[in-house]
This record gives sequence, structure tokens and C-alpha cells, in this order.
Amino acid sequence: QGLRNHGKLSKGSRILIIGASGGCGTAAIQLSQYFGAKDIVAVCSGKNEDFVRSLGATDVIDYTKSDVGEVFKNSEGLIDEARKFDVIYYAASYSGAGEDYRAVSLELLKEAEDGSNRGQYVAINGSLGMWLQALTVGFRDNTHLVVMKSDVDDLQTIAKLTDEGWTDYNGN
Repeated sequence: QGLRNHGKLSKGSRILIIGASGGCGTAAIQLSQYFGAKDIVAVCSGKNEDFVRSLGATDVIDYTKSDVGEVFKNSEGLIDEARKFDVIYYAASYSGAGEDYRAVSLELLKEAEDGSNRGQYVAINGSLGMWLQALTVGFRDNTHLVVMKSDVDDLQTIAKLTDEGWTDYNGN
């Protein structure tokens, strides 16, 4: 639901998954592949690189060695639009290590032709401030703090994919 409904992930999309080696992150990699994402960039520690690549990550950023925001900047310190993302899925869940990727994530989202944000930032958890904002004034149209809804069809699709093997949206 987070990727499909809020992230609007579709075939050919470019997605950055922060917290890619955890439970929700690994599912996001596989679901991104299922939905036909072109680029699946995983953020995790280097010790998990082979694991996330085996699930379908096309590129990996080791957050212990690289600053996520700096990786995408050109020699002038700017982020080219072609390197930005349609979806940023934040699954790191504020693990307690002091990381906060929200600000850099918003900079990495693709922009619409009018300069507004087109990319979608989808977080499965958030800081106290994010929860307070979600419960009071809300977010911009491209920022989502996801609370999943029970959906039988979604669960049946995941069960089918698990039973029959993970393929892309076209059955490949």
C-alpha cells in the first residue's frame, strides 16, 4: 500500500529504499521489482550489500561509508534531475542510531515541470514531530506517513507471490 497507493510506484520508476536490509525494506525491494521499477537503489550497511542485490537492488549505498545526499551530487554540488527519485521509501524506522534522512530525501525527489515536487516520500514510521504533524496539520501532497489498512486482496497477492515466486508485474 505504501509503495503503490502513496508512492505511486509504477513501471520504469526510480526508487530509493532507506533501510533496505530490514524486514520492510527487503519487502520493498521485491515489491518494487514486481511493480517494474527501473532503478532500485538500496541504502544499508555494506555487510548487507550482497543480500539486497540478491533481492533485486540495482545499486547499493553503504550508509556507513557514504553520505546519502552527497552520493547524488555533481561536481558543482547540485543534484541533477536525472539522478532524482520518483519514490523514496523510508523503512529505517528511526532505529535509534540518530539518523534522519527526511531532509535529504526531500531534496532527492523529482520535480514537476512547474518546480513543485513530483516524487513521493513514503515513511513507514517517523519522529514524534512527524506523527504530530500527521495528526494535526498534515503534510504536503508528496509526503506520506503510512498507516497500513487491512486489505484481503493485498494479502492474497503477497501470498500468491510467495507461493509462486516473485516475478515482475508482467509475469517475467
